[in-house]
Amino acid sequence: MNWIKSKDKLPDNVDDVLIHYCPNGWLSQSMIGFRENNKWFNDEGIEINDQEQVTHWMPIPKPPK
Repeated sequence: MNWIKSKDKLPDNVDDVLIHYCPNGWLSQSMIGFRENNKWFNDEGIEINDQEQVTHWMPIPKPPK
């Protein structure tokens, strides 16, 4: 799977996806998150603010067999 640029396409609301973002604009991180009402949230339901811009996302891959 490839990362999808957030500016090109957004996931459906409330679907868990892998997100890539830059908290404070300098340290890239990836985690599970979701989008709801035009806002991003981490897997604990805490909103990711504008300074922690979500730059990319991808569907969560299926686990290995």
